[in-house]
Amino acid sequence: MMRKGFGELVSPIMGTISIILAHSFSCLQSLVYAQAIARKLTAIEISDLRRVFAKGLNNSVISIIEKHSGIFGLNTRIFVPGNSIYIKNKGISMDVLLHEAIHIWQYQHRGNSYASDTLVAQAFIVDAYN
Repeated sequence: MMRKGFGELVSPIMGTISIILAHSFSCLQSLVYAQAIARKLTAIEISDLRRVFAKGLNNSVISIIEKHSGIFGLNTRIFVPGNSIYIKNKGISMDVLLHEAIHIWQYQHRGNSYASDTLVAQAFIVDAYN
């Protein structure tokens, strides 16, 4: 019970730190042109996301950084801190966008603790992503 309580106390703090670090790196990368300029969702992407999430996802704050994603491109996976999607390739398929939008939905509904919970799970649980 104490471990769970400690986790519920620390998780939002660590999540906030990780989101701040990710956004700080993003700002720094933008200043030195190490990452592409973020784009907003297209009308088609918004329409498809609304069919799945209805009004449960704030599409207006979602941004996509394609191809040049600086330090976030070192990872083989797509990286989604907060409301931003970093992908190594130009273009994103709708099935991938829907999957990544689920992570954004989790962030928008659970807050910063979602970020730390995800990082801890991937670091300490074998095959946590699956």
